[in-house]
Amino acid sequence: MEEIPDHNHCRVCGKSVPVGKKTCSKECASKRAAALKQKQMLTYLMYGTAFFLVLLLVFAFHL
Repeated sequence: MEEIPDHNHCRVCGKSVPVGKKTCSKECASKRAAALKQKQMLTYLMYGTAFFLVLLLVFAFHL
């Protein structure tokens, strides 16, 4: 049986890449960076909304 050399897969498109690399091209790297930035913004939005709701509850029941 033929042995497959060590490799990873591109986290965007799934192509085979050498060990240690996360993406296969600059295009995939920019797509991944944009997706990570969007995910981070959504996380901040979620935490901000939760904080606002907690403040709203505290002040609503305090009055």
